[in-house]
Amino acid sequence: MDAQNYIKGYRYEVYCITKSAKTTQCTVWCNSPISEAKTWNEARDAAVRYSEATFDALVMRFEPPDSANRWENPLFTLLPTDPLPITELLEVLINRRAPPPNQSTQSQPLAATNYLHELDKITQEIVAAVISAQQNGMIGEKIVVTGSTEPLILPKRILPAELGRLRRQFISYSRTRPVDSLERIPTIFIQYLKNSIK
Repeated sequence: MDAQNYIKGYRYEVYCITKSAKTTQCTVWCNSPISEAKTWNEARDAAVRYSEATFDALVMRFEPPDSANRWENPLFTLLPTDPLPITELLEVLINRRAPPPNQSTQSQPLAATNYLHELDKITQEIVAAVISAQQNGMIGEKIVVTGSTEPLILPKRILPAELGRLRRQFISYSRTRPVDSLERIPTIFIQYLKNSIK
């Protein structure tokens, strides 16, 4: 990618994008002597040539890459006469493991504007259905909840206060990690109850 990458902050942004995409990257620095780059610029067509002031400003603002920075590593520094190290580049880009994404580079699922309201309503309805099933003596039997692809089998009687506590824990967890679809909430909440009730 050849763009505004003469600024190290931009190169860091590109690094974050590759981490988010879970792909590899490397930095190739075409380290041309300033005098040679100036000659190349002067030989360009006038429509695409940098003015002398712009060229000098670009040279002044350029921040050379440094292999000590994780976002610029691996760094390949090439002079104009150097051959392109194809084998090494392929090794880095294809055979190297991509850096793991961290929370700052991962996209969070988009929550619907009424997500918390729906989460509260759906979990409240499920808790009410479980309490009702217990009152009807359905301990050890399948409790089918509307919207869930999985039934819930209660191994023992669960007090309403305990169900309320589990519901609050689930809501608290789901606030920071929203489910990508409201339709999945019943199934995920049933799975949460199954894992929590022993």
